[in-house]
Amino acid sequence: MALSISITITIIILHIFFVQKKKLSFLQNSIVFMVMVLIIRNYLTIMNMELNLIKTTENHILFVYFLIQREIIIPILTLIFVNTYLQTFSWKGKTFLFIGIFSILYGINYLAIYFEIIKFVQWNFFNSVIIDILYLIISLAVAKIVLFLQHGESKKNDNRL
Repeated sequence: MALSISITITIIILHIFFVQKKKLSFLQNSIVFMVMVLIIRNYLTIMNMELNLIKTTENHILFVYFLIQREIIIPILTLIFVNTYLQTFSWKGKTFLFIGIFSILYGINYLAIYFEIIKFVQWNFFNSVIIDILYLIISLAVAKIVLFLQHGESKKNDNRL
């Protein structure tokens, strides 16, 4: 059941992302996606294998849920957040967006705990909340850096003409 829920969530999130109006170009979205996948993969691997703060399931079918969450769901949710955040002008809208995406991330973590895909050994939901918030902040920072670099390059090319 966990795998079917994760596949359904993934399909819904991917549909939302593909239909969404995007502030970032394909290349910029790809850079943010790759950086976030790298950060998330390294974080969860270190937490699982090195520090033993979380323990993943031994069931191979349920482990696919963990991989889908790590490689697709969380990075795409951060891209949805970044593209919508950059197009929203009011702080009220940005706050509701942050709370909404954060709630979805928290719900996905809760499902992983509920289906016993992840077990917290020396970890808790409060630490997980902090990490989810950091995911959103880091993705926004990476997007702002990418936009800044593109803006600087376009100014540099304009000066050459």
